[in-house]
Amino acid sequence: MDLGAILCTRSNPDCPACPVKDGCLARLEARTADFPFPKPKKILPVKQTVLLILANGENEILLQQRPPVGIWGGLWSLPEFSQINDALLWCRQYDMQIIKQQALSRQRHTFSHFHLDYTPIRVLVKNPANNVLEGNQTVWYKAEQIKKLGLPAPVKRLLNQEIALDSYKTH
Repeated sequence: MDLGAILCTRSNPDCPACPVKDGCLARLEARTADFPFPKPKKILPVKQTVLLILANGENEILLQQRPPVGIWGGLWSLPEFSQINDALLWCRQYDMQIIKQQALSRQRHTFSHFHLDYTPIRVLVKNPANNVLEGNQTVWYKAEQIKKLGLPAPVKRLLNQEIALDSYKTH
């Protein structure tokens, strides 16, 4: 018999109907409201990343399609790096002239099994017209195109609420 689900409930225990009431310490000590104990909260690990909000003079944002499996599988996202310097080095590696950069405040997104602390860095670059990145997985998108893509919730929130796309214009 499942006493916890039927008789020994937290909000309304039915002690008179309980077959083990004579040996129940919670009833004898008038502590039935203290049981069962709430399950202790699981401490989630924290992972950290830098999200690169890369824009060019045509007011386009660079997005990468994530691998089909794993976190945010198949969605379009901002390029991720372990450090801000790695993001800037990546831009230079593709011959992008950095015009302006700004680190934004760190934010947190919580998954069921970990917290993701991410620091967005906004970078305006002069992108050479003949610059080719990683095939179809890395594409420059205009603001109106981005709204039609599948984006992870924190990336969508970042692009819609915190980042004014017009702020990237060079004039």
